[in-house]
Amino acid sequence: GIAVILDMVFNHASGSSPFAALFWDSVNNRPAANNPWMNVVAPHPYSVYNDFNHSYSGTKQYFERVLKYWITEYHVDGYRMDLAKGFTQNVSTGEPAVSNYDQSRIDILTNYYNAARSVKSDVMFILEFLGYGSNSDGNAEENAYASKGIYLWRNVNNAYSQSAMGYQSSSEFTSMLTSPRQWVGYAESHDEERNFYKAKTWGSSFISTDSIARIKRVPLNIAFSTLLPGPKMMWQFEEMGYDYSIDSNGGRTNEKPSAWSWLNLTHRKEAVDKAIKIINLRRLYPNAFTNGVFETQITASNWSNGRRVSLTHSDLNMVMLGNFTTSTVTAYPNFSKTGTWYNLFTNEALNVSNTSMSITLQSGDLLIYTDRIIDFSAGVKDTPVNDQLSVYPSITNSKLYISSPDSTNSVSVYSLQGQLLRNEMNITEIDLSALLNGIYLVEIHSSGKRLISKVIKN
Repeated sequence: GIAVILDMVFNHASGSSPFAALFWDSVNNRPAANNPWMNVVAPHPYSVYNDFNHSYSGTKQYFERVLKYWITEYHVDGYRMDLAKGFTQNVSTGEPAVSNYDQSRIDILTNYYNAARSVKSDVMFILEFLGYGSNSDGNAEENAYASKGIYLWRNVNNAYSQSAMGYQSSSEFTSMLTSPRQWVGYAESHDEERNFYKAKTWGSSFISTDSIARIKRVPLNIAFSTLLPGPKMMWQFEEMGYDYSIDSNGGRTNEKPSAWSWLNLTHRKEAVDKAIKIINLRRLYPNAFTNGVFETQITASNWSNGRRVSLTHSDLNMVMLGNFTTSTVTAYPNFSKTGTWYNLFTNEALNVSNTSMSITLQSGDLLIYTDRIIDFSAGVKDTPVNDQLSVYPSITNSKLYISSPDSTNSVSVYSLQGQLLRNEMNITEIDLSALLNGIYLVEIHSSGKRLISKVIKN
C-alpha cells in the first residue's frame, strides 16, 4: 500500500556515461562538439557533471523509454525529476533569467510527463523546480505545470529552521500555500541543513542549551507543515528532531548516525508519537484536508500571540495553535462553533461557550483541537491494496496486523537465525510484546500465496 516514487536524474551524467564517452573531448575533458546527446557546456547555471541536450530527438526517445520501463517492469508509482530547470537549451547565466517562463522547457517536461502517463494514467510527476521567487512573471511556468497535474518542489527550509530556533524574522510559512495545490512543501530535505541542528547550534535563549525544551518544538514544525493544504514531504528522522549536521562525518553524502535508539528517550519518543497522530489525522480525513476551508495566521507578524491554522469541513473541524517564541503567549483559537472540542493528543474535552476565548501557551506548546474524538486505530490498520497478503506495521512494540485474501492462514515468526518462535493459525493479529527487541521474519501462507516480511520489534 506504499507508493514508490523514483528520483530521476535526467539532466546530467559523468564522463563514464556511454552518452558522454562515445563523443568525448579528452583534451578539454568534456563532451565533444559533435556529441548529439550532450551539450559541450551547460546552457544553465545549475549544471553538475555533463549536461544532456533534451531538444535532441534521441535524448527524448531514450528517456521516454526509461520512464515507461520503470512503470511497466517494476510498477513504480511516480517520479521526482531532479534539477528540472535545467531541461532547456536557452542560454542563461543566472537568475532571474533561468527561472522566467520557458515554453521549450515546458514542452520538454510535458512530453516526459505524457510518456509516463501513457503507461500509467495516474502517475505522480514531481519537478525539483527550485529558484522560484526570483522570476518576474508570477510563477507563470510553475502554474503551467500545475494546471497539467504535475507537482512541484517547494523548499521552505529556512522558515522552519528560523521557527525551530525561535526567531521571528524570515519565519513565515506562507510559501507552503500556493494555488493550485500542486506544491510539495517541505521543511527538510537532502539538500538543506537540519532544522534542529540549527536549533541546537544557534537557537535563541534556552533552545540551544535545553535539549528537552528544544525537542518539544519538533511537533510544532511537523504540524505547521503537514497540516497545511497541499502535498508535503518529510525527511528521514525529521519527526525525532534529528540534530546532526547534514555535513557531519566529512560531507553531505557521508554516513550519518542512526536515530532509532532515540525511541528509548522519553522526549524524542513523545515527539514521534505526536508526529504519528498529526500525520494520521490528515490521513483519516483526506476529503477535509483536500476540500476544506483553511484559515491561517502563519506570517512573521503572527508571533506574539502564537500561530494558528483552522480547517472547516463537514467531515472535520480543526483548530491548531502553536507558540514558536521563547516566552509565554496568549493565543486566540477563534473556534468555528461552540460546543465540545477535543485535544488531539489527550482526547481531553474542552467546552467552548465563547468562540473568542483565549488560551495560554507556554514556549513550544502545540495544541490541536478537533470537533470529534479521533480514532487513531483506524489510521494504523490500513486496508491493504488488492486484498494481497500483508503484515503491518513494519516497526512495532506490540501487535502486528495480518491481512490475507481469506480467513484461512498460517503465521510464523522466526529469528534471523531461523529459529521458529511463534506459529498461529487463522489470525488477524499477533502480539510480539514478549519478544526481545530486534529484527524478525514473519512468514504468512494463505490461499496458495506466501509472504515473508522483515519486522522490527522495539
